[in-house]
Amino acid sequence: MKDIFIGVDGGGTNCRLAICTQDGDVLHQASLRASGDISIYPEATWQNFLTLFKDAAQHMQHSANIHILDKSQYRLHIGFGVAGYSAVESRKKFIDLIEQSALFASYKIDNDVMAAYWDAHHGNPGGIIIIGTGSIGIRYENQKAVARFGGMGFPHDNKGSVAWLGMQLIERLLTMCGKLLKNVGQEVNIEEALTASDEPGAKLFLALLNHPKYYSLNQPATFKKTYTFVAEMEIYQYIFANQRTPVLYAKLGGFILDIMRDQSFLADHPHTATITREAVRLIQAAAAEIDLIFAEVKKEGIRFALYGGASDLIANYVSAELKDALISANSKSAAPGACEMIRRDYEAKKAAQLNMQIPLPAITLFKPAESESLTPTRTQLPSDRTQLNYSATTQP
Repeated sequence: MKDIFIGVDGGGTNCRLAICTQDGDVLHQASLRASGDISIYPEATWQNFLTLFKDAAQHMQHSANIHILDKSQYRLHIGFGVAGYSAVESRKKFIDLIEQSALFASYKIDNDVMAAYWDAHHGNPGGIIIIGTGSIGIRYENQKAVARFGGMGFPHDNKGSVAWLGMQLIERLLTMCGKLLKNVGQEVNIEEALTASDEPGAKLFLALLNHPKYYSLNQPATFKKTYTFVAEMEIYQYIFANQRTPVLYAKLGGFILDIMRDQSFLADHPHTATITREAVRLIQAAAAEIDLIFAEVKKEGIRFALYGGASDLIANYVSAELKDALISANSKSAAPGACEMIRRDYEAKKAAQLNMQIPLPAITLFKPAESESLTPTRTQLPSDRTQLNYSATTQP
């Protein structure tokens, strides 16, 4: 029977998985563009995980002839590092789903920062700052969190995150469009107005409106360009139809990330340089918020790692102090860290169980009778040492 360890990095926008051996070697990694946040819809998040897990199991079976679902060959252990861990009732529902599945011999669930901690620091002292759909900073010592800041939920927190970027973008866009459409009943061509405007952000907002994939509902939206009221705009309808969730704003924030990462994204746009400068300003504002998180959790001599979808970009704009403390900025997956988390947990529990099962030598206590006393006799040992043996003898 072989032990297989599965690690899940569940963020607000992506769910990532790694499958590892008992020695920590990664056999397979996979991801799904779906939420791994358990706080709002734990049942939906569980289904997202099952989809990812079953696809990974099939891939391993076909590509490497490893049948991890065969319980006669493999014993599965799973570690979840998930966003929304602090939502107690949702966490209980998620744990119930894990146990009802009967897929795993053992499991451990913690927040997504813990998975990143094991991935970056492997149990040593260190700090993690997440910059994904949400944001949070935690410092660990002796494998326990000793300082934390942020992560208190969107929209009142999660400053500097991708969702925060999207919210900043949409707030400024709607404010500008509101000014353009302030005269009741007057029809305004928003495209022409933004093109002619010298206001900061105007060209960035226009570029977003011309990329409706970032604010599409069930089918791609259409930028109609001419409106009499802000509520008529497709982007406004998208926000309110989707309950203003952090995932929604993270999708809008992804527009900023795409501008920064893909030089061909706006290659033929007449205002590429202006749009890029405006995107950089938003990234700089996000970096300033991350610096504030770092200031609350830092400690002399403790190194930090950034994780999450925006971490590699924002790392370029954080303070010199944070840059000096960084060991990495990983925008990919912390799932291998979740593997290490469950592997260490399982090994510790197994060792503790073995220690409890070691039989202790039997000790017989006796009290000599009143007419007896303990009289020493001598036994010569091979090394010429003398051993005193006490035996009960009867007094004359």
